[in-house]
Amino acid sequence: MTDVLTVKPRRALLGQGLLAAAMIVVPIFAVLLWLSRDSATFPYVIGLLAVTVLAAAVWAVLFLSVEVRVSGDEIVRRTIWGRRVTIPVSGVSRSLVLDLHRTMATQAHPQLFVLDDDERALVRLRGEYWGRHDMELLVGRLRAPVQRLQHPVTLGELQVTNPHMLYWFERKPTLRSE
Repeated sequence: MTDVLTVKPRRALLGQGLLAAAMIVVPIFAVLLWLSRDSATFPYVIGLLAVTVLAAAVWAVLFLSVEVRVSGDEIVRRTIWGRRVTIPVSGVSRSLVLDLHRTMATQAHPQLFVLDDDERALVRLRGEYWGRHDMELLVGRLRAPVQRLQHPVTLGELQVTNPHMLYWFERKPTLRSE
């Protein structure tokens, strides 16, 4: 039996997301409940509130299910929508660790790309969601060659040099006024 390494996104993001949603939803529903308290729309507002709370609970459960699991011969990636993607470790050509600096950002965030022979990303961990320590654990477990870029890279540079490593929405350069 082989050891299984499981990494998950930072749990603090769940609390931050729920707090942000509550800061928007609570005042709105407080006003709606107060305004509809003596009318026939009150049950509808209660129903809408229940649906909203249920949606937040479902989102929290989905968030808690996100993970990347590495065993001896496979990588299993579970997405926020519950999709399970299995990748054979033998398909990993190399790993790339870099710091990505986005426009208007004050600091660069680490990124881990697990690449195949065609330089396509099999797994990507973004530093906004995943800890650097988890990225390093994953790199160590894969035992594939690792390239570490010493200087931060911009999204624009990746769009030009390695667009196939990016998500589809990152491959499209934004309209810029030059």
